[in-house]
Parts: sequence; C-alpha cells; structure tokens
Amino acid sequence: AADEDEEDESEDKLRGAVRNQVSDHEWEEALDASIQKTASAYTRLPSAVSKNHILRIIMAVLVFALAGMIPAILLSVFSYGLSEFSASVMLSGFREAQFLQVLLFMLQEVANAGELEFSTIDQEPLNPDITTSVVIKDFSHVKKDAVYIKSLLQKSFDFYNLLSSVLLESSNVPDGWTPDSKLSIDVKRADPEVAFVAFSKGPYQCPFDNETLCENPNRIYNYHTYVGFDLLNAHFEKYMKFFLTQDGKPQLASTEEFLFILTSANFDLRKQYDQFTTEFLARMNGSVNTFTIVNLVCMIVQVVLYILTLFLSVLPLKATLNTITNTTNKLHTLIPNNAQYSAEFEEEIWTGVHQFDAGRKKLYDLSMLIVDSIQQFMAHTEVHSLTMELLQQTKIQFTAEEKMMTQVSFTEDLMKKHTSEHLLLRQRMTTLCDNLTNRDDAIVFGALPLFQGLLSNHFTGLDKDFAKFFAKETGLEIDRPVDDQIADVFAIDEQEEMNR
Repeated sequence: AADEDEEDESEDKLRGAVRNQVSDHEWEEALDASIQKTASAYTRLPSAVSKNHILRIIMAVLVFALAGMIPAILLSVFSYGLSEFSASVMLSGFREAQFLQVLLFMLQEVANAGELEFSTIDQEPLNPDITTSVVIKDFSHVKKDAVYIKSLLQKSFDFYNLLSSVLLESSNVPDGWTPDSKLSIDVKRADPEVAFVAFSKGPYQCPFDNETLCENPNRIYNYHTYVGFDLLNAHFEKYMKFFLTQDGKPQLASTEEFLFILTSANFDLRKQYDQFTTEFLARMNGSVNTFTIVNLVCMIVQVVLYILTLFLSVLPLKATLNTITNTTNKLHTLIPNNAQYSAEFEEEIWTGVHQFDAGRKKLYDLSMLIVDSIQQFMAHTEVHSLTMELLQQTKIQFTAEEKMMTQVSFTEDLMKKHTSEHLLLRQRMTTLCDNLTNRDDAIVFGALPLFQGLLSNHFTGLDKDFAKFFAKETGLEIDRPVDDQIADVFAIDEQEEMNR
C-alpha cells in the first residue's frame, strides 16, 4: 500500500497535480453544492420517449386502424338489409316481364283447371294449401288478338328455357346476367311423385334432390310464394307444348280462353310485381336509412377516436417535450455561456509583459478546449488528455512566474501571497480536473462553472499587480492599444509553436 501511495504521488508530481496541500473547505463545499444541484436537475430531466409513450403510440395506431375499418363496417350494414333478395328473383322481376307472365299464366290455368277443359291433359284441382294464385274473370277490356298472344307465349317459352338452364342447371349464362348460386341445384323435373303431390291432397314434397333446401326460409326471398312455382316446374314444359302445338302443328285454344288466361295473368303479374317492388323498395329505403344513421354515428365515432388519439399520444408527447425543454433551459442556466466567458477572458488577459501573456494564453487555450470538449461530449480519453496537459502547463507557468519574481526582487509579502495563491489554484485545478474526467455527466457539468472561473480572478488581480511591478523594474513601456497588444501576443505565441 505504501508503494502504491508513493507511485501515485510520483505520478501527481510529474503531471503537476497538487493534493491536500492547503485547507480549502469553503471552496470544496461550493463545488459539492454545484455538483449536487446539477445532479438534481439531471434526475428531473425525463427521457424523450418512455414506455408509457410507446404504449400510447401503439394504442393510437390501433385506434387509427379501427377508424379505417369503419367504411367496411358501413358497407356490411348497408348490404345486410338486401341479403335476403335472391339474384334470380331480381333477375326475373326486373330483367324480363314475360317470364313472370308465363309462370303466372300457368298458375291461373292450373288453379282454374275445372273451367278450362283440355281432353288430352289430366286435370286435377290444385291443392289450395300450397297455392297463392289469384283468379280474375273479368276480361272484357282485353284486346282479342290471338296472333299477339301466340307470339308472346312463344317468346316467353324460349326465355323460360334459357332462364331455366341458367338458374337450375348453371349453363348457357348470357353476358351481363347475374349468376345465382342459391339456385344452382338439380330439380326433379317431370317427377310423377312431385306431380301427384302438387295436384292432390297429399303433404308437400320438396321438388329438389336436396330436401333440406325446402327447410331453409332464406333460400329465396318470399319463399312461400315461390313454393307454388317450384311445384309447377315439373309439368310446365308439358303444358306449354300443349298450348303451342297440336299434332305437330301450331295450335291455339279458343280466343276466349286465351283472353281469360291473359287477363288473369296480367292482373296477377301486376299485383305480384307491385308487391315485390314495394317490399324491395321498402327494404332498400330501410337499408339506406340505416346506412345514413350508422354513417353519421360512425363519423362521430371517428371524430371521437381521433380526439382520443390526440389525448393519448400527441398531447402527452408535447407535454413531455415541453418538460424536457424547460429542464434543459434550467441546466443551461447552471452551465455558464462559453462564448461570454471567452469574451470576458480575452478582455482581461493582456498585461503587456510577453513572458506573462504567452504562458497565460496557453492556459486560456487549454481551458477553452476542455470546456468545448465537454460541452460537445467528446471522448473521455480526449478530455483526460487535455486536463493532464493543463495541469503540466499550469505548473510550468506558475514556476516561471515565481522565477521572474525572484529576478526583479518582488516584495516578500506580495511574493508569498502570490505563490500561496499559485499553490491553492493548482490544488483546486487538480480537484476540478478529477471531476471533469468523471464518467458521470452530472459531476462533470457540476464542476464546469467553477472550472471556467478558476483562473480569472488570479489573472486580473495578483498577476496584473506583479506585471506592473515587473514592467517598472525592467523599464518596459506599456502604451499600445489593448486589442493590438493581445493580437501581437497571440501572433508571437503562434509563431513559436510553428518554430517548434
């Protein structure tokens, strides 16, 4: 341990460090207070982004994502009201009126089979429990044009065949038609069992291969009305062929019979079409109203979410930045302005004695380099190197000044006071350099204010007095402007550095 102490003491002497030579409790307490004040300010300085802010930012992103999904929610709400309208019903009801005319025509013909007698077709009354047909017998206003009726039936029959292949067999789909997946299933066409149920008092039998389809009320809009249509599919082609052909030739029944059929079909078509249109428009209007209300609500929700994002993320971040700015400003008040210190130092550094000014200029430059390095957060090794050089240059400068005092026989009391202050300054500088090379920023910046003002009082006080005495004893004339003299001193010092 003794060897280590001797080694440390020898190293301190080499680098010009002075420790525990002079009692200096008041200054040391001031240094500790400055360090504690800076450390306290550092502890109050919040980080730029904390975990809380990260969580709030993530929450804000999720809120924005939720707000972005609202249009999709609106679209779902709007389409939900129309989801029960089968594409096939909309197609048959709005694309081609002839199709419904033919279907309603057959409903009227079968429902009134007893009044329309066709010897070649077996006629049985339709089961009243499963039909929705309406009979109208007043046909006096209908034009008696059998050719037009025949043409209409022919076109309707062709259209029916095409529509059947599209809806029931999923084939021959014309361009622009809407496919209907709900009806792309096989039908028991011309099945005797289906025919027996349709024209008897027996229980209803589903005409589809998959009988569970008849148990699903959402299969098609207004399902119970279309049960009658489903039952007629099995015999529709047979009836149409009978009306259009007889012994292989085109044939029509009596004009009166067709007028009756056309009148009832026309009335039923209008009634069914109006009913369907009314219900569809009511549903459409309901969907539009719902969409409008939901849209308004969602807009309010979006605004609320955006405001929530503002409060959750933006405002707390702004408050934190304000806190950081205020605390940083307080730290700036604790740390003196380097530019101001530099200007004040330059005004007072000049004495007119070159031996004085050149050495003190070196100490000034080293002090400024140390302050700049610390304020710019340079590498720790660089700051340490500069402080070691400052200690050595201070020792050299003070030793040179003490030799000059001896040369000119400086007053003993003043010389003793001056050299005692040299020792005290070197001791303080050693303590300050130890703190400036500490790895704790609070300690470094706490010691910096005392470091910047360490040499000022000495340079402008005792050094000024001795410089005047030295100039008087050696006969130096000091009468040039201060700025020019300082420039000359700095220029001479720079030239010496270059010569080295």
